[in-house]
Amino acid sequence: MRFRRLWPFGLFALALASTGCNGGRKNPPDTVVRVLNATANYPALTLKRGPLIEPVPLRVDFLGGQQATWDEDTYNFHVTYADIQTGREVEVEQFSKQVANGTWYTFVLYQKAGSVTHAVLETPPPSTTATDAQVQAIHVVEGAPTVDLYLVAPGADVTGATRWGTLSFEGTLPQLSVAAGDYEIVATEAGNPAHVLYTSTSFTLSAGASLTFALTPDSGEGIQPFSITVLNDTSAVLVDPSLPGGLRVINGASDHQPRDVAINNEFTPPLFPGTVYATPTGYLPIPPIVDLPVNVTPAGNPGVLELTAAYTPSSGSFNALMFTGAAGALIPTFPQEDRRRVKSQAKIVFYDVAASCELCDVLMLTPGTDPNTIPAYDALTGLDPHPTVSPGSVFPATQWPADFEVTIRVQGTQTIVSGPTLVTLKDSGLYGIVLADNPNGTTIDMILIDDFQH
Repeated sequence: MRFRRLWPFGLFALALASTGCNGGRKNPPDTVVRVLNATANYPALTLKRGPLIEPVPLRVDFLGGQQATWDEDTYNFHVTYADIQTGREVEVEQFSKQVANGTWYTFVLYQKAGSVTHAVLETPPPSTTATDAQVQAIHVVEGAPTVDLYLVAPGADVTGATRWGTLSFEGTLPQLSVAAGDYEIVATEAGNPAHVLYTSTSFTLSAGASLTFALTPDSGEGIQPFSITVLNDTSAVLVDPSLPGGLRVINGASDHQPRDVAINNEFTPPLFPGTVYATPTGYLPIPPIVDLPVNVTPAGNPGVLELTAAYTPSSGSFNALMFTGAAGALIPTFPQEDRRRVKSQAKIVFYDVAASCELCDVLMLTPGTDPNTIPAYDALTGLDPHPTVSPGSVFPATQWPADFEVTIRVQGTQTIVSGPTLVTLKDSGLYGIVLADNPNGTTIDMILIDDFQH
């Protein structure tokens, strides 16, 4: 089950355990098992009771959660992921555990020294007549700081609040009873409540709920040291609305001249000065302001506005500002960027700023393959229309590193405008290729970025 990313649009409810219902609470099953996948660098994981085919395996994406009810027994659990090239299941963890009547279990899958491991939390089931909520916590982010956690009313100052507890990597906080109501969860530097590291959106704890809060890995490359995920019968990521987003700029102006990019009307100096044609800038933090003004001007000339747009950063996420078009009439796009590195995969994005090929096919072929043997139109790889950014394509390989030849053709024809260009992809790599006009006006240059440069 995919996790839900919850944004700061007021209160949201962390519902009753899935075994109850709003129309009349039912007795919960004797044995409930919940699973949270906190492995940032692995594909979706599957938990099975035994090495053979599981009738109903639990498949969980990154930061996803699932729930099952099982008979009392001792099970030999196997954790696997599907190799996207071979389709075979690769086992990454196994363990034995007795699940007993009258106990609820939370399995948290996480990474330690690059490998998958697990933790098991055990709690009594919630009472069918409970008027409060039950919460527990765990820290599964290797390398993240030790924190103090606070569960407080929305907007409360934690410097005067009672600390829930202190969490370091692999540490847990035992189940705590709290009154039903509205809360925020706050993480501070251990021993220093004045240094707030994370404040969640507000949420509602319902009577009878039994929840696990987990410090989980960020899915990007360092905007935040951790996220907080809450697990009941499914999972949700609690977003800190104060976290900045990350933004980089790709200048695709058709005159190929450098541009200044100003954020929030700060022109002197601009945040991105002198951006070079078809050469991405680095990522910079952008404050989480709704409809943040973005302006593009000729380099060194803030008096000439060529683009004015509104951009709302996504807290803790990366975006690119890619602008194209003629001088004085630039067109922006703000694609969100996927910066999560995943084992057994290589991700590649094509950024098309080439006006000379309005509709292009992008072919990634085994080295030595004749492009003329490939049909003239490939709906899966066509960049349509210009300007555009392809979705992050995932490429498998029988082994890593893997070589491909990239060829760009005019869509619907066998006219090659760029390539073949040999590229090497590595396991867990993040790659980008900017398609830019060659000065001759008829062919396209492929500018290799991101992991191609390392």
